[in-house]
Amino acid sequence: MILRHKVGEVIGDMSSSGFYKVKDFISRNLETILIVGTMIAVLFLLGGGLYDLTERPLWFIVLRAPGGVTYRFYWPGGIMTMQTLSESILAMIAYGGAIAGLLTVYRGLRRVYEPRYSTALVLIGGTVALVSLAIVWLIIASKM
Repeated sequence: MILRHKVGEVIGDMSSSGFYKVKDFISRNLETILIVGTMIAVLFLLGGGLYDLTERPLWFIVLRAPGGVTYRFYWPGGIMTMQTLSESILAMIAYGGAIAGLLTVYRGLRRVYEPRYSTALVLIGGTVALVSLAIVWLIIASKM
């Protein structure tokens, strides 16, 4: 809708305003926005985001030893019910890497008409997913 003040003078074009551009972008990409939002929520929950919000854990633990001060970014000593904020952030990043790797594998498996590209995507995605899950396993193993 174009507004006119005097004959022939255009005041503003409402179809080019920022609101309509955002609305058009959301309407075209609604499925992608919902998928990304759901993935962020799942990563937040898997990484211990609710624990971080309710318990307000430390960023790291300072251990004093005869040789000096040691900083630990995980909660040692077999205590599985406690975690540091750094540990939560690392877990969220590792889970995100695993999801990104699996999505890369999925994209690679769908491109059967390009075998070289498809193989590269599957190998890279599988490697990223395995390394990310190994990091999650190391976080858990360090607590035992």
